Amino acid sequence: MLEQSDRQIIAKRFKISDVLLKQILKCLTNIRNICAHNDRLFCYRDKYTLKFKEIDSNYTPKDNLTNLYMMIRAMQILLEKRQYNSLVKAVEKEINKLNNKLNSININNILRIMGYPNV
Repeated sequence: MLEQSDRQIIAKRFKISDVLLKQILKCLTNIRNICAHNDRLFCYRDKYTLKFKEIDSNYTPKDNLTNLYMMIRAMQILLEKRQYNSLVKAVEKEINKLNNKLNSININNILRIMGYPNV
């Protein structure tokens, strides 16, 4: 992990605390490992808690664990607007593809597992 002074310099560029930057990077590392081992990403839960209130003060996760929705939203801080919009469109495209293949479960159940609010 980066030294605190380096994290502070980088975090300042993104207008977030160095603590939040460290949390996001740790969670991204865990997501990378899940993907590298072909594990299920949709049900991602991380005990390494993300201070999500700094990103969206209206959202409260049901189990106080970091979920995939929270990480997608956290990427909004780190990516340029165009890149973030591209990420969201790619995720939506995959969700739509999955929805077309589902027979035994409703897509809203999957979205709830991912942490999406109001589904």
